[in-house]
Amino acid sequence: MIFHISDIPARVTENMLKEMMEEELEGAGTLKVTRWGACSSFKWDIQWTSVGGNHPQMEVNGTNIVGYQATLSISTLKDGHMFMDAIPGEFLRVPSKTPQVLSYNGPNTPLQ
Repeated sequence: MIFHISDIPARVTENMLKEMMEEELEGAGTLKVTRWGACSSFKWDIQWTSVGGNHPQMEVNGTNIVGYQATLSISTLKDGHMFMDAIPGEFLRVPSKTPQVLSYNGPNTPLQ
């Protein structure tokens, strides 16, 4: 699936870029957009906050950027993933003041 966002103003704010991307990437979830750095050298950090998984890396066409030694690059800081394994037993235990014991009668057959 390819999405295209054009005419992003040079002075776009974090909130404006977030809204533009969420509108274009409908169904891809909500984003957290952060900009940092000096006015002549800044970076954008874009994170998916509601739809998990590994999203494809963005591609940016920088042929129309202008300025002294203007450059553009994209990098993935951390790939997303989904936890699809069985839930380990220690995650399903609850605190108790009395000892809790489960005895098994053969392979995976609890005693009644």
